[in-house]
Amino acid sequence: MTVTPEAIREKLHLFIEVAADKKIQAIYTLFEEEIIDIENYNNDIEEAEKEIEAGNFLTNEQVLAEIKTWKSK
Repeated sequence: MTVTPEAIREKLHLFIEVAADKKIQAIYTLFEEEIIDIENYNNDIEEAEKEIEAGNFLTNEQVLAEIKTWKSK
């Protein structure tokens, strides 16, 4: 069974609603930020893969050629 970031976030929100201790709230905040970072990272990777599959990329040689044109401007 795969646990999604959304499911983890929902459980953490439910937990924090009943937790009054400041240390628990701080730990929750750290976990929530980590989940968001991982989720954003995964989304960025998925978007990049879609662009590559669609042919929206440059080869190393193309990038180097483009950089050379910048120097002459």
